[in-house]
Amino acid sequence: MTNRIRELRLHDQLDDPAEAEVWVSVVPESVTPTTELRGRLVGPRCLYASTVEVAYPMRPFVRQPPALPGLAARVVIPEASLWEPVSPFLYLGPIELWEDGKVCDQIQVRHGLRTLRLGPRGLRLNGRPLTIRGVAQEECTEEDARRLREQGCNTLLAPVSGGTSAVWEAADRLGFLVLDRLGGSEEAIRRARNLGQHPCCLGWLLDGEVLEQEREAKALASLKQDWPGKLLGVELQRVPLQPLAPGIHFAVCVEELLPLLKEVELPKIVLTREQPREESINELLAMPGILGSIVTP
Repeated sequence: MTNRIRELRLHDQLDDPAEAEVWVSVVPESVTPTTELRGRLVGPRCLYASTVEVAYPMRPFVRQPPALPGLAARVVIPEASLWEPVSPFLYLGPIELWEDGKVCDQIQVRHGLRTLRLGPRGLRLNGRPLTIRGVAQEECTEEDARRLREQGCNTLLAPVSGGTSAVWEAADRLGFLVLDRLGGSEEAIRRARNLGQHPCCLGWLLDGEVLEQEREAKALASLKQDWPGKLLGVELQRVPLQPLAPGIHFAVCVEELLPLLKEVELPKIVLTREQPREESINELLAMPGILGSIVTP
């Protein structure tokens, strides 16, 4: 029986600025004494910059980190180019599962290295401050990208569905963070879990109206477990009647609701009906705890 890759994860290790590592973990259908992991990452590649691409082979661990499931290896990239909206550098290549000296399965990956942290002073992408300038968009062509970049947009708000899956592929390459508007269905949760691998994935936005339902609570728990480094937000249509579930990182609401949400001690992204003027944006950002704004119809 031919072996297959059941699960593939890439984990960035960016503690050393002179040398980045990408840890690759693969869970195959079965493991035998001859099962092994091979592959490489080639890059960097960027739509907005000329680059010299180099192949970086996967190397075995001297001692595999216990947190990595299945088979694991590492890719060492000296002076790596990091992914961010201004310069979305990507590394591409095959991850291969071998057995008895033959390739059993192969997955082509496209990976961007980056760090994203939310702290007392707001969002920081690759160590630099990040202000969300977003728009609700269910597709993104290169023409869309040029227009949105000219407007200063760096984030797309899109629903998790089969019809919008191309948004994440495009955003990786074109340089946009994506905030995933998550429905409560099992299919949406499955898609969201897979989308977490994209460098463009900012995190997930849950519906505050149904967050306390058992299904939504399970969705939150599963995403937190699978992607502990991603952000989880809640979209509020009104003042919550009870405390929000633990583990929520930020709230999203319309500007009119801000004065009523003073008791919600979370950073906030503001929804606007039209592209605000620069002075209006500056006024919003001057308010404590505001991470940015998203234009939505």
